[in-house]
Amino acid sequence: MQHRTHDFDRKGRIAAERETPMVSSSIRDTIGCLAKTFRERGRDSPFHVPNGVAGGEPLHPRIKDLLKGFASQDRPTSKQKAIPPDFLRDMIKLASLGPVEHRHMANLIIGAYFFAMRACEFCATEKPGKTKKLIMKNVTFRDRDNRIVGHNDHNLREKAEVVTICFEIQKNGTRMEKRSQKRTGLSDLCPVLAWASVISRVIEDFSGEGNPDDRPVCSYLAEGIRCEVTSTQVLKFLQATCELYEGEIRYGISPEEIGTRSIRSGAAMALAVQGGHSDREIMVLGRWKSTAFLQYIRPQVIEWSASMSKKMITVPKFLDLGGQESTATTQRNKKS
Repeated sequence: MQHRTHDFDRKGRIAAERETPMVSSSIRDTIGCLAKTFRERGRDSPFHVPNGVAGGEPLHPRIKDLLKGFASQDRPTSKQKAIPPDFLRDMIKLASLGPVEHRHMANLIIGAYFFAMRACEFCATEKPGKTKKLIMKNVTFRDRDNRIVGHNDHNLREKAEVVTICFEIQKNGTRMEKRSQKRTGLSDLCPVLAWASVISRVIEDFSGEGNPDDRPVCSYLAEGIRCEVTSTQVLKFLQATCELYEGEIRYGISPEEIGTRSIRSGAAMALAVQGGHSDREIMVLGRWKSTAFLQYIRPQVIEWSASMSKKMITVPKFLDLGGQESTATTQRNKKS
C-alpha cells in the first residue's frame, strides 16, 4: 500500500506522497521483481503460496485480491492511437519540404513501420534501456536471386528486393532475432526503398570515417555536426504532420493522441483490419511473445467494425445442443 501511494529515496525511506497512486500493473511488476530476489537468495517469496501447484507458485489469495482492487481503482489508460498508411504518405510530403534530416527521419519511420519497431530500436532516446538501437550492420539487403547487395552498391535501390533487420538485443530479452520484408511495388511506402535510403544517406554523410558497420542508422550530419534522430524529434514530427494535414478530420486522430508507439500500433492495426491474418502472424511481425499486441488495436475503427456487422448475420440460426439434450432428458424422466 505504501509503495502504491508514496515515493521512496535510495535508502528506502518514504520521500513524499504521490499525486496519483501507482497503477496496479506497476505494483504487479514490483512484486515479481521482489519475489525473484527472494528466490535467488534461497528463500520463498512472501507474496506467493509455496508449493501451491505443481511447477509453480500462485499468488497468495490476499495479494491477488489486493491487486484486483487496485486495478478497479486505476484511471483509464490513455493509449496512443495507430497511424494509418495515408498518414505516412502525408508525412513524406511534409518531409520533402524540410531539411535533409526530416527526410532521413521519414525514411526511418516508414522502415520502422513495416517491422513494428519500438522507438528505442531505430532512434536515440533520453533514457536508453537494454534494447540496442540498430546499427548499419543490422540491415541486410538481398536481390531477387537471394544474393547479398552491399551497402556501398550504387544501384542498391534498384537491385534490393528484400531487406532483413537483425534485432541484437530487445526489450523482451530475445537476442539476434531477424525479420525480413519484401518490396511493396510502391515508391513511397516500401520497406526496402525506405531502408535503402537510410543506409545510403548515412554512408554518404560519413564516408571516410572508419568502419560504418557500427554507426547507428539514425545518424546524420547537420551543418557538419554529427547528430542522431531522437525519439523526441520523431514525436514532434508525427504530431506536426497530424496538425498540418488536419488529422482529426482526415484520420480521426488529434496530435495529442499520437506518440512514438503509434508507429508500432499502426503496424499491428494494418494487419488486423485486413483480415486473414492470425494473432500468431502479428506476434511474429512485432516480435511479441504474447497477445500483448492486442492493446495496440483500436476496436472501434470503421474498417474493422463494418465487416463485423456482415459476419454477424451470416448464420441465420443457432442450434442449442445443450438445450435439446436437456429437454430430451426431461421427457424421458417424465415417462419413467
